[in-house]
Amino acid sequence: MGGKWKYLFCAVDKHGQVIAFMLSGRRNTNTAYRFLRKAIKTMSTYPLSSITTDKLASYPRAILRRQTAGLLPADVIHRTST
Repeated sequence: MGGKWKYLFCAVDKHGQVIAFMLSGRRNTNTAYRFLRKAIKTMSTYPLSSITTDKLASYPRAILRRQTAGLLPADVIHRTST
């Protein structure tokens, strides 16, 4: 029907509750960075110890960029799932 392809970014907490989502036309580092910013801001009252993502190559770069800028603790563990 002439629609455009979009990627769904979705963050859930350890209890399976959706905390953030975003639709984007791209899956690159800048988009991953924006999505992480949104998800982390939503969970700002809880201590963040780990982030589990799919195997998108942009996530490690976005996480490192946030850690380098001091916006994410350096001891946050990044895990990938299948």
